[in-house]
Amino acid sequence: MNVYSKIIAVWFTLSMSYQISLSQTGTNCASAHNISSLPFSAAGLSSFATGNSYSAPDACASPFMEGNDYLFSYTPSNNVPIDIYLDSDWPQTGIFFLDGCPDAAGTSCLGSANGLDAYINCMDVSAGTTYYILVDCAAGFPFWLPSFGINVEEVPGLGAAPPCNLDYTLSNITYAPASYFTGTEITYDDDVFGRDWIEFGFNFCFDGSEYQKCLISSNGYLTFKTCDANQIPGGSGNNADPYGFSPWQLTANAPNTTNCPRNSILLTWQDIAPDQADPNANNEVKYQTVGSSPNRIFILKYNDIKLYGCAASGAQNYSAQLMLYESTNLIEFHTTQRVPCNSWLGGAGIMGITNHDGTAAEIVPGHNYSDNWTESSTAYRFTPGGCTGTCSIPLSISLINFTGEAIDNGNLLQWSTNSEEHNKEFFIEKSFDGSSFVKIATIPGAGNSNQINQYEVVDPEFKSPNTYYRLKQVNFEGIERQIKTIVVARNVDRKIKIYPNPTSTYFNVAIEMESKANCRIQITNILGVSTQYEKQLQKGSNEFRLNEFEQLAQGIYTVKIMNSKGEIIAIDKVVKK
Repeated sequence: MNVYSKIIAVWFTLSMSYQISLSQTGTNCASAHNISSLPFSAAGLSSFATGNSYSAPDACASPFMEGNDYLFSYTPSNNVPIDIYLDSDWPQTGIFFLDGCPDAAGTSCLGSANGLDAYINCMDVSAGTTYYILVDCAAGFPFWLPSFGINVEEVPGLGAAPPCNLDYTLSNITYAPASYFTGTEITYDDDVFGRDWIEFGFNFCFDGSEYQKCLISSNGYLTFKTCDANQIPGGSGNNADPYGFSPWQLTANAPNTTNCPRNSILLTWQDIAPDQADPNANNEVKYQTVGSSPNRIFILKYNDIKLYGCAASGAQNYSAQLMLYESTNLIEFHTTQRVPCNSWLGGAGIMGITNHDGTAAEIVPGHNYSDNWTESSTAYRFTPGGCTGTCSIPLSISLINFTGEAIDNGNLLQWSTNSEEHNKEFFIEKSFDGSSFVKIATIPGAGNSNQINQYEVVDPEFKSPNTYYRLKQVNFEGIERQIKTIVVARNVDRKIKIYPNPTSTYFNVAIEMESKANCRIQITNILGVSTQYEKQLQKGSNEFRLNEFEQLAQGIYTVKIMNSKGEIIAIDKVVKK
């Protein structure tokens, strides 16, 4: 059999398979692959034997509609916009979103894209309307798609703008990076986003919207999906697109609506060059998710990255990590080294978080565009406040407030509710690092109540200057919900002023108090013999005289001020001459 005969035989076989399979799912609108609920994901699909029911003359009028068709149908139950992602092995692939069958009169082409990794985002839908998603390809051989995958999901945050306006508290924490040499590597060209949206493996709440994935820039930050226009000013279509342009030119402090990335976490937005091979730089960008549910951590790592415009060197290359925490939704920056490249953009770099429209930002102090800053072995944490937006299941309580105050015998925690429904109890959890919490108190709830209820707890342990407290609520079914996390800061090294010192008679004491308290003043000589006096001190500045000191012998004395529990709240020495 000659070559020509072999080609004819293969064509005949393919044609027979094609004819036999015309009625398979996805062939046309009547047999469309129905998407019953979202999110929807399918892989390993092919349009080999689906037939060519629709072409360029139909709605969308695209040259990428000339091959075999694979059709999906979707009838939403709500009005939440959707995103459609296509992963194909064939560069001539097209994907189309329509509000009717492609060849039906009056059908509108609502969105389209083409290429290996094509996607259509933020498609508005109306509940009860049947929409069609057409996957097709350009004319030529092959006229079918050998293999493709598709993912359809609702837009994060139900398509609305994130509602919390960056309700975060910033704090310094212990520098503790993970290993830089583990994880999945992302390869880049210059000034681009990665080729794919990267999955966290868990739900993460940022600024009141819940996300499962992000897009990672070669220039030191990640961004979350949003339907706002101009998410990445100056980017591809001003949006965050896989493998799209990620702008490098910083020109103003954040927040700004000119060129700062929006709805983003800026580990450090700067012009760096992970794409440039250099023997003096590892130039690795990696990500990984570690731990187990519900305490997993997503880690993004920029390791030994060359700064654009400067020669690579171990003394100047950039290394830092971003950590996102499951459940607590903490954001942490761990910077190993950041040295500005002053010969390029004046060494500009911005570290912080931005909201969805560029009007608000929480920037680490001293780390904005106009600050020429250096960082080494430091870490910061953004702790979310009480705004949960669309992230949480509605609570069975209506919280008015949850506050903390440093008082002299501990940290006073107070909260109140407007109403409670089926509320069994509250838990107070405590942490010294903001990530590892332990339960310290259980307080009965009001059950069912439509009146204001007030609660308070005093935590007598305040060894750490910053103590994190988390309020949780539990209903009678045992369902536990996190309500709010706060930070109570206190000065554990309170100083007192004693004067005159030395003295031959009395001395005065000046001290600042965080609250009103009955205190004991204890004066002890070097032999351990003590004299004690009672004194009521007021909140704020206090100053009083101890005339009794005149009766004591010459020597060195230790003066301690203690609260009603005997805990030392201030200490100093005085000399009697």
